[in-house]
Amino acid sequence: MNIRQSIKKILKEETDRKSKILSMIKNQGFILITRAVGGINHLASILEETPEMLLTKYLSKETFSTDDIEKNTGGYNFKFKLLFVKKSERSVEHDFVFSIEEGTVDLIMGDDVTYDLLGDDIREYDMWWEIKYEIQNTLSDFVEELTDKLKFDEVKSISVNYLFKGIDHFNYINEEEEKTNHNKLENRVKKMIDNLTKDYEFPDNFYGFMVDLIEDKRYNENILKITTVMKQPFSEKDSDKIDRIKRNFMPQIKSFFKGMFNRISGGGTSTLEVYNKEKNNRI
Repeated sequence: MNIRQSIKKILKEETDRKSKILSMIKNQGFILITRAVGGINHLASILEETPEMLLTKYLSKETFSTDDIEKNTGGYNFKFKLLFVKKSERSVEHDFVFSIEEGTVDLIMGDDVTYDLLGDDIREYDMWWEIKYEIQNTLSDFVEELTDKLKFDEVKSISVNYLFKGIDHFNYINEEEEKTNHNKLENRVKKMIDNLTKDYEFPDNFYGFMVDLIEDKRYNENILKITTVMKQPFSEKDSDKIDRIKRNFMPQIKSFFKGMFNRISGGGTSTLEVYNKEKNNRI
């Protein structure tokens, strides 16, 4: 009798189904049994748990690697653990948070050097932000393949975040530190924008891109607002030129920081004086 036949027999029984399924998970593995019962939602109903709790409970015990991902991971070779899965209270989005345990990246298109992802040298690399973005994409591929394998059809939108073991902390997840974490997110976005736009030529009157995470209490949303700020009154020509630059990098910001805000806004163009007045009025 194969695993599927055994499970069908167990499910027909009126008593002790839960303990028998738990025993099979222990002996055969969570993923295999989840597939055998017809998906994680069905398993969750049998075990009287939520899918998110089951994923966290069982998969956080395992160590995965880029070898477990079917899609090409390029020069990335690392091991990682799933820390937890959480369904957002504000939407249908599911947050998957990982820990990078160890690994390397081969920068073939750069200086043809292999870097330790948990080392100090790579954090001095000019394109470090892009490496972090590509790690997030790699983990997103893993999540998409995993949810498809487990028939987790409830997942409509995915947010993937991660930390480097022994180095980072996910402080922004703690709602008690929301104000501090807003500032951290604003600074991280600002730093990425600076990297993305360092090769552009801006008008002399350009001051910078200002980043603000604003709470919209009416709709219970956090809006990431990126405002073009000029030193003095500006021409429409200069405003349009910078607006084109902004439209180029905003999709990358939205993708990289997915799950950390509800929506992104261009914020328009303003003088420094007007911007400061509006910001002071919000405080």
